[in-house]
Amino acid sequence: SGTTVPPRQIPPLTTDNSEVSPAVRGICLSMGAIGMILSVAFYIYCCIMKRDHRVIRAAQPFFLGLICFGSLVLSSSIIPAALDDIVVSEKGADIACVMRSWLFPLGFCLIFSALFSKLWRINKLLSKAATFQRVQVKPKDVIIPFIVLVGSNIVILTVWTILDPPHWEREVVKEDAYGRPIETRGYCHSDQEVAFLAPLVAINGIALVMALWQAWVCRGITTDLSESKYIAMATACIFQALFMGVPIIVIANDDATALLFVYTTIVSVISFSILLLIFVPKIMALRRNGVGVNSAQDPSVRIGGKTINVGRSTSIAGKTAARVTMAGQAISISGQSDFGQWAEPSERYGQSTTSESGVDPVQPVSLAEVDESDVPPAVAS
Repeated sequence: SGTTVPPRQIPPLTTDNSEVSPAVRGICLSMGAIGMILSVAFYIYCCIMKRDHRVIRAAQPFFLGLICFGSLVLSSSIIPAALDDIVVSEKGADIACVMRSWLFPLGFCLIFSALFSKLWRINKLLSKAATFQRVQVKPKDVIIPFIVLVGSNIVILTVWTILDPPHWEREVVKEDAYGRPIETRGYCHSDQEVAFLAPLVAINGIALVMALWQAWVCRGITTDLSESKYIAMATACIFQALFMGVPIIVIANDDATALLFVYTTIVSVISFSILLLIFVPKIMALRRNGVGVNSAQDPSVRIGGKTINVGRSTSIAGKTAARVTMAGQAISISGQSDFGQWAEPSERYGQSTTSESGVDPVQPVSLAEVDESDVPPAVAS
């Protein structure tokens, strides 16, 4: 009669646990670290060190900071994705599964909902400016969609974590003739995973579409406030990574090394494309002559003995105009000026006076000559 009791002479059991390659694990963790470092570096340089520069104030440092934070959260999701019960305990692997389920959707939503609010604020300002209407647009006026999108992610993830938290499982894929496991596979599992992932995908897809819509609306703006081109380029990179990555994940579902590498690639493409295409053009503008774009040729106007730089010409809906604010009073100046390039979404409008001949002739001036106490804050953040 047959038996499943192994004889004493058989060799020791060798089990293939489908471990992630140590080299690939190291590369993926390094990519995550680079993304996190870039997020912090861009935030410190642009949102702290150069926060008062007019290029950064026009770019709205409050929302730039949210984009950096979203990229930091997204890049950090690579760390728990690289952990399994081979390098940590089973309890540690359970915690890593929960962390990954939180970090990726939250980071993605933070980035694109912040981009939407940022662009919406610019569009609201310039749509009113085209008709020369008084307008005051603060971050709180466009933050509601951001709160709704991010809050929805948090609610769904909280319910998921309470009712059916993802946990680590290792299943036997293959056994030998004596019933001993010779091949296993570990992965994160949740019984109701699809029920929670579907609304998360829908909400984050809405955030992406809304950001693309606002970028399309402001595509005609030809100033530094416009980021449509860079957002379009970043989105193209993201879609390309998803187009190539998702099928590979489905095909190589049993290969832990391939899954981690593809996941890291998708996260890195999203994070790097957003950070580099949003922040590098601003850093280049900051470093160009130490001021802003074409700052050496920016005209200025002298009002009441004070010289104020007003920038160069910009076309908004076929109209050109300049409006500067000093001591709460807005003054419209005829001629060519860059209303959009350095105009801030929080600009204050008081009593308006149009001057064509009562203003001193336009004289070039260095930014260092301007009394900063007389110049209103640019982008309120």
